[in-house]
Amino acid sequence: LACGTPVVASRIGGIPELLTAGGSLFQPGSSAGLAQGIEHLLERPERCRELGGQGRISVTTNFDSRRATEAFVRLYEGLSLTARSAGT
Repeated sequence: LACGTPVVASRIGGIPELLTAGGSLFQPGSSAGLAQGIEHLLERPERCRELGGQGRISVTTNFDSRRATEAFVRLYEGLSLTARSAGT
């Protein structure tokens, strides 16, 4: 996704939450679903570029290191306040 390449991935675990833009999902174990996803992209180069661009934007917006660092700082500050108020 970060490279602007569209993704065809199995609908399993946390993948559906991560792949909100930039690709398509298929049912786990479905080789036909995988093949359809790949064929769909190969037959539609414009759609392929569009999904690739959407995926790149999604990754750079949602997974940038500054945002992740800020989220961790907020998490640890919250945990610290909770521990102090509990007297530990």
